Amino acid sequence: EDYEHIVIEEILGAFVADVAAQLAHGGKPTLPGSDNLSAWIREADGSGEVLPALARLAPGIHELEGAAEEDEHHVAVYDVGDRRLYVVLGLRPIERREQYLAWVMIGILVLGTGLSGWLGWLLAGRITGPVGRLARAVDGRKPDHGLAPLGPQFADDELGMLARAFDRYHERQLAHVERERAFAAEASHGLRTPLAVIRGAAEVLIDDASIAP
Repeated sequence: EDYEHIVIEEILGAFVADVAAQLAHGGKPTLPGSDNLSAWIREADGSGEVLPALARLAPGIHELEGAAEEDEHHVAVYDVGDRRLYVVLGLRPIERREQYLAWVMIGILVLGTGLSGWLGWLLAGRITGPVGRLARAVDGRKPDHGLAPLGPQFADDELGMLARAFDRYHERQLAHVERERAFAAEASHGLRTPLAVIRGAAEVLIDDASIAP
């Protein structure tokens, strides 16, 4: 609607300015009589052929409804000096242009949505790709020595902080495994001698016939 009013005001404004200039120079303007644009002038003495439906209109811009939406007309009434100018503008060309622009904007919207979705998918893949790589690296990681740290493989950002946190957790895992191994070795060594003494004493007791069961 805003576009329609801008176009109408531009067309009517240019036409009225041209007619006013011709009248100011004492000429008789050539008034159009097409279906899209037609005009009449009523002189100060009331002469001039003007449609009865237009003659009673006050100065300003008015709308005349048609059988269809594209058959609407805008009527502009102007006072040019002591004369009154009536201009009837058909909206069919403007309506066609509006429909064309509407289809263009729908196409831009659909194309823009598809393009932005595709670009978003590409950017999301680039952003989440390192996350998936880190997840796979952590999933296949075992508490063994000699594994390359994950931190240097990623940028110095939040993902790199997460990779370095996994490295520190892996170091704690290795330390825990080492402590478990040391404890098992110490327990094995600490229990081996007492068990050997108990076993030897039991064998001696078994061999001694003077001892009751």
